[in-house]
Amino acid sequence: MKNFKLFIALGLWNLGVSAQQNFTLYPMSSIPQANMMNVANVPDCKWHIGIPALNSTYLQYSNGGFNLNKFFTAVEYKNSDTTVLNLNKLLDILAKKNYISMRVEQSWLQGGLKFGNHYFHGNVTEKLGLRVSLPKDLFRFIIDGNGGPNLGETFSFAFKTDATHYREYGIGYSYELPGKLQVGGRLKILKGYNIIETKDLRLDITTRPSDYAYLLKANVLVNASSVAGQIIPTDSNATDFSPQFFKSKNNGFGLDLGAAWQFNDKIRFSASLIDLGYIKWTQNTTNLFSKNPNAGFTYDGIHIKSSDTGDYEQYVGKLIDTLLTTFGIDTAHRSFNSALSTEFFLNASYQINKKAAVGALFYGDFYNKRFYPGLTLNFQYKVGKALSLNVTNTMYNRSWFNVGLGTSINVGPWQVYSVMDNVLFPFAISSLKTFSWRFGSNLTFGRERSKPKKQKNSDGGGLEAPTDPGTI
Repeated sequence: MKNFKLFIALGLWNLGVSAQQNFTLYPMSSIPQANMMNVANVPDCKWHIGIPALNSTYLQYSNGGFNLNKFFTAVEYKNSDTTVLNLNKLLDILAKKNYISMRVEQSWLQGGLKFGNHYFHGNVTEKLGLRVSLPKDLFRFIIDGNGGPNLGETFSFAFKTDATHYREYGIGYSYELPGKLQVGGRLKILKGYNIIETKDLRLDITTRPSDYAYLLKANVLVNASSVAGQIIPTDSNATDFSPQFFKSKNNGFGLDLGAAWQFNDKIRFSASLIDLGYIKWTQNTTNLFSKNPNAGFTYDGIHIKSSDTGDYEQYVGKLIDTLLTTFGIDTAHRSFNSALSTEFFLNASYQINKKAAVGALFYGDFYNKRFYPGLTLNFQYKVGKALSLNVTNTMYNRSWFNVGLGTSINVGPWQVYSVMDNVLFPFAISSLKTFSWRFGSNLTFGRERSKPKKQKNSDGGGLEAPTDPGTI
């Protein structure tokens, strides 16, 4: 019975590790952290230091299902006193797989140095991610049931949860080759702290049309680990839950790759692949798995007289024992690997003039055997070296209107920046499904001065005006 309750608890937990996105940040070379999206990108300063613990904070939320406005379309007002939720309309707005994604990143240290054609950089970043996937079949089963036109159809309750916390130590290098081609790579040493990974958590239900018998099929495979103790304690291996964040034995490696090509004075192409890698979890691990993988069971009702209470209780007891034997969950404490959430970016930009540029960015990541693409159109504008703006619109998560805004301000060597992928989210929460915000502060040095303007003197000659300190 304990195993059955554990299966139900895992199902309730699965109400998806998430991708970074950063659509608006990607083309903003004025912000050194844009290098995290494409390691070949070089900032427009000779060297920089991110203010410790304040150089980059990232918050991200994404809902792949429906927003509140779509939910309200399923609400029908019969009269002034009666409101009805149209469940069929509710089903229409759901995708086959619906996910919720959240991510938090905190960069403790970050900096870079450029000389000649070489650019070296490094970072120490804390990363926490959660991604949860819910199947549409779960709501269909609750709303429509498994009778009538659904007889003979299989309802697949395939849940998935990935929650991960790890620290990244990165060191990168980029180089400008002859022919205006830049290439770069970043090697990342990873320290894993906490994870719950659902490799498989599935329950299939089919009602047989001939005799209305239920055909059940289930499978469970869940891995967990934490430096602080057992996330899922078992009777045979219970551990006190206490922080040990500086004693992680969960090691991993990651790799980022990038390239950028200046086709001519106006057109530039770039591409990157980030977060290739994995973490091997060995500390306080727990593995939950089905004793009989993909086992099946047929339930065709209770075949006893309703007046015979003793036989009824005996039959129910045997039925429960059979279910626990068939769908029993076993535990182990083996090491396992978890892959990072790999993403790619493809970008093209056109320089209108010295201040303005337009571009298009195509993005993609995979999760739970599905591909999640995104397309961003952007307009960049620079006011000297003091101010940089990027206005974007992103098509992502079955949503076509997501306005982003990125700004960076330089006052002498001090830079502050804020980049939102959906700037309207705080004002229109009910209509939007995606939001991300990265902000921070850097000290940047060696920015090129703006070209001085010439002023005419009384003799008609030209005098150079002093450079505005705000453009340094």
